Amino acid sequence: MSPEDRRLRNHLRARARQLGARQDKYGSLEIYHIIQECAYEHWHRMLFARFLAENGLLIEPESGVAISLDECKELAEGEGLDLWTLASRFAQKMLPQIFRPDDPVLRITFAHEHQLKLENELGGLETDIFTAGDALGWVYQFWQAKRKKEVNDSGIKIGADELPAVTQLFTEPYMVEFLIHNTLGAWHFEGWPKKASELKILDPCCGSGHFLVAILYHLVPILMIEEGISAQEACEKVLEENLFGLEIDERCTQIAAFALAFAAWTYPGADGYRKLPKLQIACSGIAPNTRLI
Repeated sequence: MSPEDRRLRNHLRARARQLGARQDKYGSLEIYHIIQECAYEHWHRMLFARFLAENGLLIEPESGVAISLDECKELAEGEGLDLWTLASRFAQKMLPQIFRPDDPVLRITFAHEHQLKLENELGGLETDIFTAGDALGWVYQFWQAKRKKEVNDSGIKIGADELPAVTQLFTEPYMVEFLIHNTLGAWHFEGWPKKASELKILDPCCGSGHFLVAILYHLVPILMIEEGISAQEACEKVLEENLFGLEIDERCTQIAAFALAFAAWTYPGADGYRKLPKLQIACSGIAPNTRLI
């Protein structure tokens, strides 16, 4: 084993312990958690790259110019890479808060057959999916569907590993709008608070960020009128000062953070991709291997 491989192994072992992997008496660690983490990280990176590309937001870092998937494929061929590997790297550089540059799982290379299967799955999705307003909200729901059924059918006690799957529930857009109109909308109509900038909105179970994104779309035009600022300035002000989210599953916070960034970049008149303020979304988590019910 080379020194570089040894360092990577040590980093992966440390990451596995953080995720709750147990070690047996021979020093071997469970690999379930690190496998799940690796799968999520690679899939999200590829998926977010497709969302960015289909909306004219995938940025080639050296030129700072948005490129299409066809253009990305040409660049990839020139570097001896496949399309999704290069597109994923570009997406990672655009989203440093979501994909940590030093994350060891992103240094793992999938077996060719597994990588090809992921690429075929992603490439086979219709373009319309990536321009639909609620598409990101369904990502986590579909990912967890099989696991949720397994846990519910097993009858086991619910713990840290099972809780995210069995408690996830996608909120339909009409429900989100109804709740926002009858809270935020009602308060604003009644004159409270005096300024929208005074609002601090926390979603303690933010999931994939559906409520946070919807609130951004409601607050931005209000701030534009109240403060006489541009759409871009209002988007960034809302992200920095108004919206906060917590979630027990770190993988969900990735989707929520991307959904908010994506909404800010695609907001009409906000001038597309640019560096955004730090997103106020965090994983509250639960202790690994904890049994709750």
